[in-house]
Amino acid sequence: MRQSRKKEVKGQQTSKVKTQAAKARKRVIRRRLGIDGKPEAIVTSIDFAPVHPMYLKCPLFTSVKNGNENTGTLVESFYTAPLYRTECRFIGPQALCIRDQSVLLALCQLGAQASQRILVDKEHPEWSQLSPLLQATGLCADASMIALTVTASQIARIIGLNNSGTNSRSVEHSLQRLATVVLHRTASPLENNLQGFPKFQSKIIGCAPLEGKKMRVVLSAELTFRCIHHNGVSWVNMEEQRALASPPAKRLHAFLSAWASTNEIKCIGLDKLPPHIYGRGESEATTIKARRLAVRKAIAEIAALPGWWCEVLERTHQLKIRKPIFAGTQSVDAMALTDAAITPAPAAIALPRDTCKANNDGGFQGSQKSL
Repeated sequence: MRQSRKKEVKGQQTSKVKTQAAKARKRVIRRRLGIDGKPEAIVTSIDFAPVHPMYLKCPLFTSVKNGNENTGTLVESFYTAPLYRTECRFIGPQALCIRDQSVLLALCQLGAQASQRILVDKEHPEWSQLSPLLQATGLCADASMIALTVTASQIARIIGLNNSGTNSRSVEHSLQRLATVVLHRTASPLENNLQGFPKFQSKIIGCAPLEGKKMRVVLSAELTFRCIHHNGVSWVNMEEQRALASPPAKRLHAFLSAWASTNEIKCIGLDKLPPHIYGRGESEATTIKARRLAVRKAIAEIAALPGWWCEVLERTHQLKIRKPIFAGTQSVDAMALTDAAITPAPAAIALPRDTCKANNDGGFQGSQKSL
């Protein structure tokens, strides 16, 4: 009896020591090795924009037309959920350029900050004034929307432009073009025992001038939902966007932010990248060659960003790509540009095997047409 009692006491003491030792351990980030054999950088700053991935994967923003009034926007795309497939069509009187993409990213980042947004529903006193800006009909006609009070110079600073009259006017023109694009959406069930969703249409943003240089911008129901709940979003690093010099690099970075992975190396054909920058359409041989060279320059810019793994396979004409590790945060709101992550970071994913699976560019499902 005495020996069994001693063993019991000794076992309890041992378990207490193990518990204390486990509590004393700290979570650390194990760095991965990059393509140059050196440890990769880890992104710790919180400077991201939560965006619906469809806006980044379809050729909605291109560098060819640059807002040409003679060429409209007609882009068809779709995305799938576990039970539904959603067909989308963007229609507008003007083509959207890559500057317009940067402005939309800035709006999504501001919409993710609780201190910057106002959530307007049918009970809100400004509902009757703001809801006509989106011209929403159908399923989401009465859905809540995010309202922002912004200035053109504020958005220009977020996307990396200096405070000048020319840049402010450029941002204002981008807001006007974005406010003319209408999204038509139809959801259909993937199984026969489910009912389809009604159709709805809405402008992707609404914009109205206020006193002075301020403007009131409202986001569509889809953008509003993802800015608040962060479900099914692609996180675009705005610090990296500002660091990129050329518009093709900014566009390619946004697409790869939605398509690439942080825990596996993915492959995509080099010839599949130009349509994401220049749109789909017939081109002459000299134009195709110039665009391929521009894509390679854009890849080199992205590869220079900390943590990005980019390797061009000349023999197979493919790009091996992996996004950097993000140290993450448990906060539900996006932080200001200068804020840093304050919560312990999760352990980094181990370096995957150096294998490359053929990919059929499943992230891009859409087409672009000229009106």
